[in-house]
Amino acid sequence: MPLRELIPGPNPAKDGIQQTAFGYDVVPRYVCNSWQEIIAAQGAGGYPFDVVVIGAGMYGAYCAEKLYRRGNAAALRILVLDAGAFLLQSHIQNLPQQLGGAIGGPSSPRTRDDGSGAQNIVWEMPWINNEPFAGLAYCIGGRSLFWGGWSPPLTDADLGNWPDDVVSYLKGASGYARTADEIGTGTTTDFITQTALFNALLSSARAALPLSGITEAREAPLAVVGSAPRSGLFAFDKFSSAPFLIDAVRNDVAAHTNHGDLSRRIFVVPRAQVLKLNLTGNAVTSLDLNVEGGNQSLPLGPRCAVVVATGTIEATRLALESLGIGSPQSGTPRLGNLMAHLRSNITVRIKRAALGLGGPPTELETAALLLRGTAYGRRFHHQVTAAALAGSNPESNMWSMVPDIDVLDSLLANQDRDWVSITFRGIGEMEEQRILDNIDAARSWVELSSETDKFGKRRAYVHLAATDNDRNLWSAMDKSAFDLALAMAGGNGANIECWDAPNKKWQAAQPAPDANGRGFWQDPLGGTHHEAGTLFMGAPGASITDTNCKFQDKANVYAVGPAVFPTLGSANPSATAFSLARRTAASIIESAAPKALPGFTPLSLVAADWQMIKLPNSPAVMIHYGSNGDLWVVRSILVHEGTVR
Repeated sequence: MPLRELIPGPNPAKDGIQQTAFGYDVVPRYVCNSWQEIIAAQGAGGYPFDVVVIGAGMYGAYCAEKLYRRGNAAALRILVLDAGAFLLQSHIQNLPQQLGGAIGGPSSPRTRDDGSGAQNIVWEMPWINNEPFAGLAYCIGGRSLFWGGWSPPLTDADLGNWPDDVVSYLKGASGYARTADEIGTGTTTDFITQTALFNALLSSARAALPLSGITEAREAPLAVVGSAPRSGLFAFDKFSSAPFLIDAVRNDVAAHTNHGDLSRRIFVVPRAQVLKLNLTGNAVTSLDLNVEGGNQSLPLGPRCAVVVATGTIEATRLALESLGIGSPQSGTPRLGNLMAHLRSNITVRIKRAALGLGGPPTELETAALLLRGTAYGRRFHHQVTAAALAGSNPESNMWSMVPDIDVLDSLLANQDRDWVSITFRGIGEMEEQRILDNIDAARSWVELSSETDKFGKRRAYVHLAATDNDRNLWSAMDKSAFDLALAMAGGNGANIECWDAPNKKWQAAQPAPDANGRGFWQDPLGGTHHEAGTLFMGAPGASITDTNCKFQDKANVYAVGPAVFPTLGSANPSATAFSLARRTAASIIESAAPKALPGFTPLSLVAADWQMIKLPNSPAVMIHYGSNGDLWVVRSILVHEGTVR
């Protein structure tokens, strides 16, 4: 469908590719569809959507790709809607010098939209928060274009209160193991290699354990593929969901366009804000949207699955707005069990000699370790990054594409001869509160506020609060970092200095928390972007979603992402959420399989609720099943790839 060029002029864009003052909009045009194209694709001869994924971010794009690939036998037709636009086609750190500058994060965290709109192109704050928060990245791929990449699985202790069938899945071959192979954490030293610094850090940390609750030191599970997965293939680099979705769309265009968009199976529509899910009985039968500034309605078939993948807070808002859930105790529906992570960033530097490293570095020394610990019956871990540099950011030489060997030579030459800088990024779990009613107002929760957004829909209000137990864990976690750093320095204070961030200097003394027990090294609650738990899974009557992440008592609506976690644990949620999104996709595909009609010969499965059959003494036709399995109507026949459809 021709689009107008963005440069002045009345002519349709050549080959459908818009121009800006600086370039051609090629990749987005080859991935995304306009709303008019979606309407046309459902015209005469087209078949309706079997799945609508709301949100093309970290987990929505991933889930949509799995629905497309694994739903091939069922020919599932998938529509992906995202409120943002196409920004980057890969993780920002896969680009030279992290092309894009400040896009990687907001200018400053906010508690609400101050009227200025998005910060740094894509970062919006759609809800009201009681703590400063970065908000959401409104773009295809979402936060997966910017995330840190740490992907440890939950431990057995973390999973202690999770449903048994989910635990079995995560620990089986189809769970964490499959995810690790896919995102690059299965081989931990193909990106961070075993240099002298790496071996010295790991050895000194393990020699000091157990110490102050830390019991384990191991290689860091980073979602980066540092070597080719097979001969002749490029390494995937740092993982993001965007390439998954892009590849699915381009495969669809290559394989399923004998009849143009009528026969395509996956569509991505940007700038499409879903405002409400409309129920008929217990099924979502239509969506209210705003597409490029205009209100639209999308009717859905009775067996169409709806996957809400808009991030924990916005998914919760949409559920409160549309699905009739939430405790009414405050006069507006409220959901509890909101959890984030307690996060600290403690940086020290240790003399090379104290770590057993002789002489100046002769190779690029960057290292990463994962340390796990417990305190007060709950878990924490430290993401440790280290480098031979004098500054306070040991990651400054990490996460970078360096295409020029001269740049590499410069990095090697400018390493510190005497010191190794080390950051202990502590991540501690918050307490859960898995109840449906009478949610403790002093704990963490989400409800609908009286304030409306630009679309006239109520914003979510987010209340994050650390309990006394959370504060105790936070203090213990911080103490463990300082204690282990000193132990790694040989127990000699002369070998270690701490970074005083407020004054931007190194100091010999360990910094002390303030009168309230907070340190400058502690982030605000929610600063990890790991909010979770409000749509927690479990048994009927005791949870919001079931163990396939389908909303309880709802026929066709699911949630993917950390919102469904019963408890958060201390591990970053990515490996778990990817695994669960893949499981949800499998559940949708399985439930979409049509029932056999007695007396007819099935020829092939065409879509979730369509099947090709051979009638006696007649050509092949397609029949459509109703939600109760009854035959509804004969569909028009298309010839596609040599097969009657």
